Amino acid sequence: MDVRKDSTIKRIVIANSKGGTGKSTIAVTLANFYALSHLNTTIIDHDPQGSSSNWVSKREPNAAVVSCIKAYQAPRSNTTKGWFLKPQAGTDRVIIDTPSGLELSEFRSTLESAHAIVIPVTPSSVDIHASTRFIAKLLLCAQEKRQLNQIAVVANRCRKNTLAYRQLEKFLASLNIPFLTSLRDTQNYVKTIEAGSSIFEKNPKLMAQDIQSWGPIVNWLEATFEESGLRRSG
Repeated sequence: MDVRKDSTIKRIVIANSKGGTGKSTIAVTLANFYALSHLNTTIIDHDPQGSSSNWVSKREPNAAVVSCIKAYQAPRSNTTKGWFLKPQAGTDRVIIDTPSGLELSEFRSTLESAHAIVIPVTPSSVDIHASTRFIAKLLLCAQEKRQLNQIAVVANRCRKNTLAYRQLEKFLASLNIPFLTSLRDTQNYVKTIEAGSSIFEKNPKLMAQDIQSWGPIVNWLEATFEESGLRRSG
């Protein structure tokens, strides 16, 4: 899981209109990984529940720094929305945590400016049905902007030896976008995030299985960033 620092902010959107898919868990875990990789990292939290913001507020003073912009709050009367949502100078990675019930029309500019979009999907028939509609709409928008190669899905909260997981795996394999990995349904995420930490900051031996599952996500993101840079410079 090697990362590269350059002069351009890389924006990653974690999105699914269906609630309960673990968007905030993925957002803060990914932010923590990049912060530990010595990249200046900011979370932009659009979710009114403020889960990502709450995680940042629980961070220990000596922990790897992750900044947070509470996008669900209205900016001050003398501040424009664009300025309010602007990360500080020197930021390397921006992780955008989107709300449940996401309307693509409202977040069109955010999605269009993203270097990568990660869609978490959980193993239930209800989630698969809702995600099918969301992904179809997103792919239609992405096709217009030639962003199809910047979208991938992650199976989240999975128990592999179940019928629900097999149905989810079949669904994700049918999509014309990368299916990166499956993240386990484990208390490792719950306990570390409640403490303002993540699996990357705890005993690596105890977290080894979960840490390993993040390799495909990080590797795909970095490859996508590199390809995006080549397209824009070409």
